[in-house]
Amino acid sequence: MNNGMNQKNELRRLNRHSFRVGLASLAVVLFGIISLLLYINPTSIGVPPGNAGEYQGNLIWLSVAIIFLLPGLAFLITAVRWSYRLKWIYRSQKARPMRLHIDVEEDSDSTSYYALLQSSDETSGKSEWRASLWLKPASVKDDIGKQLDAQVFFDPGSGKPAIIEYEKGILWIMGGSGSVLKLS
Repeated sequence: MNNGMNQKNELRRLNRHSFRVGLASLAVVLFGIISLLLYINPTSIGVPPGNAGEYQGNLIWLSVAIIFLLPGLAFLITAVRWSYRLKWIYRSQKARPMRLHIDVEEDSDSTSYYALLQSSDETSGKSEWRASLWLKPASVKDDIGKQLDAQVFFDPGSGKPAIIEYEKGILWIMGGSGSVLKLS
């Protein structure tokens, strides 16, 4: 659907997004490391020796370190691995033609975009898949509620949709369990 230049732009957009997510995750990890150092040896990060006793061995700093380090590392690893996986799928797998319907759910906390997919030869109008979108073009709002033609790349490991390419760009599907549901 996209020509070579658009494909490069879409891959660059994925790289930029992954980089930003990675930086945010790295900042969380860094805060966890600082908290751990405050627990273990506060003078190593510039706390005056006279004040070190207030930090060293204080379980609150160990708790904060664990709370920030574990999820931060998980997010960092996941974002990097999922980005590489998506690029590999895009470059190595053959797409299947499908029908795409973009749906949005808004509440007071957030807005979530979903892709509903059905086989292009399906006449019943029932969707086969519901996928949470991770990264989408800015113009996706114009396509909410419309039936669109798309090319869908499936993850060979899980058999689930991973990437949706349509006339306005690429919809990158969120990784993780529960992000893609097979509908009956």
